[in-house]
Parts: sequence; structure tokens; C-alpha cells
Amino acid sequence: MKSEEALAETWEEDERARKEHSHQEADAAAMLSREQADHLVASYLARAEDEMSSFGSALPGNDRKPKHQLTVTSVSDYDFGWVYRYNTKAFIETGDFSYTLVGNAPLIVDKIDGGLYVTGTARPLEYYIAQFRVGIRSRA
Repeated sequence: MKSEEALAETWEEDERARKEHSHQEADAAAMLSREQADHLVASYLARAEDEMSSFGSALPGNDRKPKHQLTVTSVSDYDFGWVYRYNTKAFIETGDFSYTLVGNAPLIVDKIDGGLYVTGTARPLEYYIAQFRVGIRSRA
């Protein structure tokens, strides 16, 4: 038979384990799902499409206002969330570089805080992921 002290210790350990498990469940419930992340990125790209389309052409003397359709080209899973790459639908369908975007930095969705972050294009993606991991982030 266990002493009262040993029983109290066992009870405290069980209580700590229950609390830890409860916190883990709450954290998991609070995390963003992939579906929610997809929706967040789709909303961001829709706003970017509107801004780009309202701006028109950057070419002098070209008054056309082309309609841009942005599409996710790939999604990579990481422990912190997901990295989304995107381009124009026309480029994806045709492969014609006259339709490609320039400066379309990959996006990071943090599954813990639900934030959408922009990376960059001057360095390899791994650099921006390392920066993200240490807390250097630019909200989209």
C-alpha cells in the first residue's frame, strides 16, 4: 500500500499530465487548418488581383487595364505552417513568360498565429524561412 505522501505525489503527477494534455488539445484546436490557410491566401490573392488590375499596364502609352488572375502554383508543408507560391493563371496555362509575374514573393501562413507573411525574392526561399523561424517577419 502506498503512503499518503506517495499517493499525493501520484495525484499531482496525474493532475499535471491532465493539464498538459488539456493545453495540447486547446493548442491543436486553436491551430489554423490547411483549408483555412488556403482560404486566407485566396483572399489575399483576390485583393492583389484587384489592385493589379486597377493599376493597369506599367508600359508607357499602354492604357489597357489587363485583368490578372492569380493562382497558387504550389504549397509546401512545414512545421510552422505552409509556404505558398503563385503566378498568373495565363502563365500557368501557357508557359508564356510574357504572362509571368515579377516579384511575386512566396507567402507564409503561420498555423499557430494565423498570420499571412510575405517573404522576398532577392534571396533563396530558405533564407526567408530561416528569418521567419527566428521571428523576423513581414505581415502581408
